[in-house]
Amino acid sequence: MTKRDELIERGYFVERAVLSAADMQICKSRLREVARHIDYYRDKIRLIVDVQDESYRDHPDPLRRFDWINEISFRDPVLWRYAAAQPRLIELAMEVLGPDIFPLNGGGFFMKPPRYGGEVPWHQDASPFDGSGGTPVPVLFDFWLGLDAAGIDNGCMELIPGSHLLGRLEHKDTGKILTEVDPFRHGFSHSDVVAIETDPGDVIVWHQDMIHRSPPNRSDRPRIGKASVYMSGTDEAAVRMMNNPKGTMGGNRPPICLDGKVCKLTRSIVAPELRTSGEKLNPPGRP
Repeated sequence: MTKRDELIERGYFVERAVLSAADMQICKSRLREVARHIDYYRDKIRLIVDVQDESYRDHPDPLRRFDWINEISFRDPVLWRYAAAQPRLIELAMEVLGPDIFPLNGGGFFMKPPRYGGEVPWHQDASPFDGSGGTPVPVLFDFWLGLDAAGIDNGCMELIPGSHLLGRLEHKDTGKILTEVDPFRHGFSHSDVVAIETDPGDVIVWHQDMIHRSPPNRSDRPRIGKASVYMSGTDEAAVRMMNNPKGTMGGNRPPICLDGKVCKLTRSIVAPELRTSGEKLNPPGRP
């Protein structure tokens, strides 16, 4: 069974050790620098969510000060190279999508600081495709890439196998970080919930209609991960028109891979203090 077939039929799969230890060290170091200079990015990135507990917002480790920094892996050249467009990740995405890949959403990092990382409620991921108006629903590469170990105690992803077969469901705004859906009103019980525990560098890929959530981080361990959705280039023109009638997606959504070749970031927003630090993060022997 191919990865694409597994995603469509089973609704999800887990790929182990996609990022190396060196990749993860680079990503964390760069993300920490971004967080340290977050005031520079506040008017340039659409969504930055401070940690819910205000007493944590002056923590000496800047990664503990935020719940979510969106878009940054599509704006920063180091995080682009080692997270958004990391070659092994793109190879995996090509098994599902084909040789041309574009981002569908912001490519941000969920931080979940120890003891304070909040809940992400039950939901299906947003998509302009709902099957209405004759627009076909594409296969998407909807994924979470962990920089830390994720377990039940620190808020690993939970999902409900088979829920993707229900199609798009109505969501409600309850004031949480995302709109939510109640899976237990759609024929599922708590015994159907599967917790996906992962090691650092693992990737979870799920169907965009899979009902999933992540509980609060109740441990003393952090749980940082990148979440994003990639789409095939064959759907790119339709998505451009849905997002913007003029047919442009904006500079924060560059192509990730074209004709099987990983792209370079052509436009970035980098704080002045970080513009010379990226290459220093490269481990010996890496290009």
